[in-house]
Amino acid sequence: MSRENELLDPRMPEDESNRTAHDHEGEAIKGSHTETAPAKHPESDHPLERNTAHEPKKTAKPAFTGDRFDYTEGEYSDAPDEETEPVDIYAEPAELYEDADEDEILDAEEEITEETVAEAIEEAIEEVEADIEEEEEILAEQRPQEMERRFDYLEDLLDTRHYADFRDELAELNPVDAAEFFDELEPKRIPSVFKLLDKDTAALVFAELEIEEQERIITAMTDREISLMVEELALDDTTEMLKELPANMVHRIMRNATPETRTDINRLLAYPEDSAGSVMTAEFIDLRAGMTCAEAIEHIRRTGLDKETVYVAYVTDAHRVLEGIVPLRSLLFASADDIIGDIMDPDVICASTMDDPETVAQTISKYDMLALPIVDREGRLVGIVTVDDAMDVMETEATEDIEKMAAILPTDKPYLKTSVWETWKKRIPWLLLLMISATFTSVILAKFESVL
Repeated sequence: MSRENELLDPRMPEDESNRTAHDHEGEAIKGSHTETAPAKHPESDHPLERNTAHEPKKTAKPAFTGDRFDYTEGEYSDAPDEETEPVDIYAEPAELYEDADEDEILDAEEEITEETVAEAIEEAIEEVEADIEEEEEILAEQRPQEMERRFDYLEDLLDTRHYADFRDELAELNPVDAAEFFDELEPKRIPSVFKLLDKDTAALVFAELEIEEQERIITAMTDREISLMVEELALDDTTEMLKELPANMVHRIMRNATPETRTDINRLLAYPEDSAGSVMTAEFIDLRAGMTCAEAIEHIRRTGLDKETVYVAYVTDAHRVLEGIVPLRSLLFASADDIIGDIMDPDVICASTMDDPETVAQTISKYDMLALPIVDREGRLVGIVTVDDAMDVMETEATEDIEKMAAILPTDKPYLKTSVWETWKKRIPWLLLLMISATFTSVILAKFESVL
């Protein structure tokens, strides 16, 4: 370009200076370790301009066209010496690893998802189960030790005559654990210690005691104390106790019971021993089909405190014929104005008063029921058998089966608490039967000895 044109166009020196400065920065980025003073343009006095007439021609700065970089000739010459195609990080595995077989890659992925992950999950589950078992074993070992320490503390309270603290501590125990504490006391001390309890705790603990301890406590009670005890006990627990006590104690208890309680007890005692009526309780909640849900809930609040269970209510008519059942869950989630007859379940599973108790227990276990209604021949609801009573029946039946397999007649007492004389009386009939059968067997063998 001529000098005259540069003078006419004042932007030319500025543009050329920008180009030469950019070329100088490009050489520095390429790693040149030699510093070269900027050359002046033969026709310009700008210090940053250099003479590029003798430099080799280079390719242009790379331009991105969409999927790769293209190098085109141009004024800017910052291209590398050798072109290298960049790697697409979003490419599929088969594109990244062209040497690998695609089937091998798919097999590896399948192996990870089906085998490796499954094994990892199984190992994690096994570790969790092992931790749970270990914790349960630790708790099982710690519980007896903890109960022993609490029992020792209760005995210390009795010895130091801190009776109020003893009553409060024993009330916090489960009735079953409290009954175990009485088992460890001296027999002569049990009645006096039992009188320290309040009536609610005393009734719960009394129902869990062994029959010998119950008999000892009743003997030490006054008539008024017996009357209060019978009213606090559940009806089925009272009936079960009366079956085991001597006749004189039964008369004393019945004499001090209220007329209503006496009537209920006599009705339950009238059923045969091996029948559902003998293990049922008459303490249940009954409703009417015409009640609203609000009225039913209020009725449960008013009468449910002394009932065996409040989780299921039974709908009966004026003649006490069973029409349906209403779980407490349905009552709580229904509207206050809903009618009981509309939300009840009319398809009721029930048993008869003369059914075998083991059959009743199996029915409760089969249908996962909390209580099974018991009806008489006319279909009237007379009682229910709860799941805890069903478990007692199953335990009794299993014990009888084991005793029969051991050639011992069934007994009501535990084996360790049965005397030698009673065990002998229970076992001698089976031994005589086995001896007679062995005699016949030996005679038959002797007759056919020549053939054998």
